[in-house]
Amino acid sequence: MDKPTPAQNSFHIRFAQEADISAILGFIHALADYEHMSDQVIADDALLREWIFEKKKAEVLIGEEQGFPVGMALFFHNFSTFLGRAGIYLEDLFVLPEKRGNGYGKALLERLAAITVARGCGRLEWSCLDWNQPSIDFYRSMGAVPMSEWTTYRLTGDTLRTVARQSIAQRLELRPLDETLLEEYGRLHALSWRSVYRGILPDDFLEQEYTPEKRTAALRKSWENRSNEQFYIVYVDGVPAGMLAFCPTEDANVGDVKGLYLLPPFQGQGFGRALMDWALEKLKALGCREAILWVLEENQPARAFYAHYGFLPDEGRQELTLGKPVTIVRYRKQIA
Repeated sequence: MDKPTPAQNSFHIRFAQEADISAILGFIHALADYEHMSDQVIADDALLREWIFEKKKAEVLIGEEQGFPVGMALFFHNFSTFLGRAGIYLEDLFVLPEKRGNGYGKALLERLAAITVARGCGRLEWSCLDWNQPSIDFYRSMGAVPMSEWTTYRLTGDTLRTVARQSIAQRLELRPLDETLLEEYGRLHALSWRSVYRGILPDDFLEQEYTPEKRTAALRKSWENRSNEQFYIVYVDGVPAGMLAFCPTEDANVGDVKGLYLLPPFQGQGFGRALMDWALEKLKALGCREAILWVLEENQPARAFYAHYGFLPDEGRQELTLGKPVTIVRYRKQIA
């Protein structure tokens, strides 16, 4: 007797929605188990939500049998310089073991091929473990050609971060604040606050209070009365890009990162993390074992950055008025 076709099994393919995150994560764990790589999976619901559905860096086709997810194809766009057009890279093709042999994997791959053509892409490609003979045979049966003359190279984990830091270190310069740089620091302070807090603090407050002139005047007063604060102007490729300030607190074991700001063109490139690394190393050298910082409760991007870096919120809260009543919350991290 012939095996039932996907259509006969009420098999349906659709694009994944955010509600499918748990199913996608389940497929990832099942595939990792099959490939003997379960110890390498760090993906969780939050990461999948962020990268697939918020940042939209990948797409997923879900294969359903009678409304139940039984497989997926997770893919994203790459680019071919020779073809001069985008392609599609299939990261994972997976069907539950008990549902294999029904043509579901073939149907998912055929659908992805159709999407590749419909989008005008030049090719569809993927990788396969060299011991996975069933998959190799399946791909060959579909007409896929192995690129045996190519070797895939990968940077990941600490090695990737080391290489990235080398590039960032070459582009980044910190100049200690002195009298000749007060106006530049005040200008950067005003510009950074206007960009960071736009939509959080009232526009008229930012326009009136965060002018370069007013920030320079306020800085000059704090500069004249400074005790142990350290101020730096941040340059990227020789261009003023931001500011950094930190100091030990009254508790010698605790350092305070009082300000870390980058102008929009320099955000999202790893400079913020490099600056935080540098500030915490300086605080450690001053004998601090812990670092704190304060952030506006409404500033979700900054809070996400600090949390990703390893800072955790504690019970510290303060009520302020910055054009309107606001709350700042304290984050804390062990550094030694």
